[in-house]
Amino acid sequence: MILKTDHVLLKNREVHIKKVDDGFSVKIRFTPAKGFSSTMLNSIKLKEPVELKSGSTKFYLPEHSLLISGHTSSFETFEYALTGTITQITTIKDELAYPSTHTRIIIPIKKGRPDLMLVQGYFFENDVNNMHHPLVKITIEDEEFHFYEFQNDGYYLAVESVQPVSLKKFQHIVRAISNAYGFLSGNLFLDEGYFLFSDTADFAVLKDIYYTTFRDSIKTSYALYTTNPYSLYPITATDKAGILKQSEEIKNWYEKVPEFSPEVFSKLCELFYLKEPFSRAAIVMVQANTLALEIKGSAYSVALETITNQLLKDNGIDFPKPIEDSKQAEDFINKLKALADEAFPGDNQDHKTLRRILHGKFNYINAPTNADKLSKPFALFNYTLLPYELKVLKDRNQYQHGKLPARTAEDNVVFREVYFSCVVLHRLIAILILKSAGFSGYIINYPKLHEHITGTVLDEDFFYKI
Repeated sequence: MILKTDHVLLKNREVHIKKVDDGFSVKIRFTPAKGFSSTMLNSIKLKEPVELKSGSTKFYLPEHSLLISGHTSSFETFEYALTGTITQITTIKDELAYPSTHTRIIIPIKKGRPDLMLVQGYFFENDVNNMHHPLVKITIEDEEFHFYEFQNDGYYLAVESVQPVSLKKFQHIVRAISNAYGFLSGNLFLDEGYFLFSDTADFAVLKDIYYTTFRDSIKTSYALYTTNPYSLYPITATDKAGILKQSEEIKNWYEKVPEFSPEVFSKLCELFYLKEPFSRAAIVMVQANTLALEIKGSAYSVALETITNQLLKDNGIDFPKPIEDSKQAEDFINKLKALADEAFPGDNQDHKTLRRILHGKFNYINAPTNADKLSKPFALFNYTLLPYELKVLKDRNQYQHGKLPARTAEDNVVFREVYFSCVVLHRLIAILILKSAGFSGYIINYPKLHEHITGTVLDEDFFYKI
């Protein structure tokens, strides 16, 4: 490839790019002109989008997608080479001006494998010789998109538009669908993707391509939904009669946990597309699944508060203050401040500091508690919080102040009680998001499933009805 630029050092220079795990590596070779100094390499800036030419085909590197990280030189040939990475490369010069067209994205799966059969869908015909080809039809704002999986020297996920769509909108749609599936399955598959563009729905002829890197994939063991009750219920009996009895009890769950409704999955994707805070909270939750226990609860708390704020806003709920009359509240706060001034008078520095701290505390004394605020959205879905859920909501404020909600500092107690708090928060987040998408049914009950870890025994099933 040839670099098309007006830069005095790099004009019409040869560019070598090579596919690597995280994008493309790039090397730009050039022979320095008279007056060249290696310090000039530290301030190279190319006009964006950077243009590359290979024969009659032009490629473009969008803004901030060419990252120059170093350079090499040869004393024998006096040749220099800039080295770095490319995170995006496309045949499209102006993304914003690109017309609506049929668009598809292919996402290679680097680790693990997806399972779209979690959601009720279809099997599609394909020209790749494999038997595993599930497809889910998704409707977002009355437009249809297909989300499917295929195998060909590896596993791939794909999303495509049934009707022409703008590039920017399709990028948002893909993010919503990927996040929704990651939220439901516990595994977010991203890393990189190839956008393909065609004038026809069958993509017989491609007119453009757009490669981009994404955030790293997230693989966890915290799926929210499963259609396989055997994955939750162990066979503990040792005799034939006991094994048969337990097997029959487990089989009864199959009709209660069918494939996830495609209509609800569409609503979940649409929710993430239209209301970014829900999508963001879901990804924070999925990422938190992989974090150390000391920060897992804080991340879950942020996700829960994000959803709470959005639901209160959407439903026009102004949370009532303990003293609703503002004048009465102001008089009460002033009396408290006067008491503090009386108890700690004078110019003594310690007293001045105490008064300042107490005055600051009194200013917020009429605010509702976080636990009251966080419990409010559940009433929107007629969900009654259990006593231990209310306690977790009350204790979660400790995460925000650098503390852990445990009775003692003993490592064993801290681990058990904090982990229990985390899996309860995880379930509460899932309830609010899924109910917002219209879901009713059974999800995996991690507080029960992990009671052998937390030491908190619950009289519940491994599936939890919401």
